[in-house]
Amino acid sequence: MALLILSAVATAALATQLIKIALDLTYYDREFSLHEIFTTGGMPSSHAAAVSSLATIIYLIEGVSTGFVISIVLAGIVLRDAVGVRYTVGKEGQTINAIIKQLKLKIPHQKFDKGHRPTEVLAGIVLGVFIALLVNGLF
Repeated sequence: MALLILSAVATAALATQLIKIALDLTYYDREFSLHEIFTTGGMPSSHAAAVSSLATIIYLIEGVSTGFVISIVLAGIVLRDAVGVRYTVGKEGQTINAIIKQLKLKIPHQKFDKGHRPTEVLAGIVLGVFIALLVNGLF
C-alpha cells in the first residue's frame, strides 16, 4: 500500500512539472531546460497535485482514517501557503526587482519563488485527484 501511495504522489508531482514544461515550450516560446523541472509556481500547481493525490489515494485505500485526516490537514496547509503566502512573496519579489532596476541600484537581480493563482491550484487539485484515481485503477 505504501508503494501505491508513493507512486500516486510522485506521478502527480512529475506530471504537473512536465505539463508546465510543455506549456512553457508551447505558449511562452521558451527553450527547454531541465532546470524547469524544479521551478516553483505556474500552471498547474505541483504542490496542489501532490497533496490532493496523497489525500485521495489514502481515502481510496483506507477510507476515513487517521492517515486520511492527517493528509487533509496537510493539504489545507500546503494549499493555503501556495495561494496565499507564496503568491504574495512572489509578487513582492517582482516589485523589489522592479525598484532595483528603476533606481539602477548595483544589486544583483534577486531570485524569488513564485506562488500560485487560485486557478493554478485548482488545476493541480483536479490533476492530483485524477492521477490518484488512475493509479488506484478506477480509470
